[in-house]
Amino acid sequence: MPFGRMLRERHLYLRSGSEYRSIVLRPGHQLLGICLSTLVLAGLVLLAVDHLATRGTLARQAEEIALLQRTLDERRESGDAEARRLRGIVSDLETINEQQRETIAHLSELQETLRHELDATRAEVAAVAQERDATRKGLEALHQGAREQEVLASNLAAEKASLAAQVAALEARLATVTSERDLARKSEKGMRWRVGMLETRLDELRSSTSNETARLRAWIVNHVSALENVLERSGVDVDRMIQRVGSPMSAGQGGPLVPALAKDPPLPVIPSQPGLTGDLSRLQRLHRLLLSIPFAAPMAQYRLNSGFGVRQDPFTGKSAMHEGLDFGGEENARALATNPGRVVEAGPAGAYGNMVEIDHGMGVHTRYAHLKKILVRVGERVDFHEPVGIMGSTGRSTGEHLHYEIRIDGQPLDPANFLEAGRRLRHVLEG
Repeated sequence: MPFGRMLRERHLYLRSGSEYRSIVLRPGHQLLGICLSTLVLAGLVLLAVDHLATRGTLARQAEEIALLQRTLDERRESGDAEARRLRGIVSDLETINEQQRETIAHLSELQETLRHELDATRAEVAAVAQERDATRKGLEALHQGAREQEVLASNLAAEKASLAAQVAALEARLATVTSERDLARKSEKGMRWRVGMLETRLDELRSSTSNETARLRAWIVNHVSALENVLERSGVDVDRMIQRVGSPMSAGQGGPLVPALAKDPPLPVIPSQPGLTGDLSRLQRLHRLLLSIPFAAPMAQYRLNSGFGVRQDPFTGKSAMHEGLDFGGEENARALATNPGRVVEAGPAGAYGNMVEIDHGMGVHTRYAHLKKILVRVGERVDFHEPVGIMGSTGRSTGEHLHYEIRIDGQPLDPANFLEAGRRLRHVLEG
């Protein structure tokens, strides 16, 4: 029976098996039934509305998740491409660095080979000279013996009159002495011929050594001139910097004692030529100096925003001195050490902002300023192109960039000249 009818008739029918029982409803029971009906209907309506709202929210969240997934895939692809490009750049830089090291090693090997050849030539010349001296001494001894024999023969002749009893013996002895004298004279001719041959050989060796020395010195002079020209273009006082490199090559000698044979004396030692020694020493110092000069750029990829010298200050608009170069790059680009050295400053530095300063030796320092983050500590040793910080805009800066300086004895020099000198140096070493 419908519930509304039961309420109107104020009866409630309960089923018991196949029969219905009638219960009379009081007015309070009727109101309670109406309230329960209303609550049930309201609950059903709320459940339906909540279900529809939940379905709409789930649909929107599914669309947002799909959009986020597409964005993540795009960024992953972009990151992979950038990583491949950076790996290619690093590989190229490592190849260039390895070529420079191989060139320097080749020059060192060539220098060592030429030094060994020169030492061998000097030893041979020394052996020939000693043989000549020994031959001359032997010849002088033969002359002295001949003179003594002649004096003895004269004395024997003078004693012949007074020593008649000994004439036969003296004549026999005189014949023997004469024979020895003739043999000595023949030996003297042979010695003279050998001395002449040795002197000729010594002259040939001297001429050959002189020619080789001249060619070696010409090559060294040309190479030294080219390297000095590169350094002078970068603004470096070459003579002053070379004096800091160190003392010239050691001139010590030694080795085990090996007695010389009388028949084959060693060649005399030819004194080293001051010109060649000086050129070799200067070339060696130049190579050591080049290892302390920063010729590379402080960023792998960059754009030059501002040069060295007097410019219009970006804050005041007035002319002011700019003691370095401003490099622009991609976000979070790394500042790279332009040469091996030791970190002497790493932290806030006034208008420089966060700054790293590296000592490369012999008064050469480089500075990397306005960094967002510093990656090294004071006292730490850094290698070539090792990251020292991340480009930022700290200190007196209008935006993210890297301020880079090169100082020698505290005096700022134009880094652009050093970059150009580095390119020229590569051509000189490859040539």
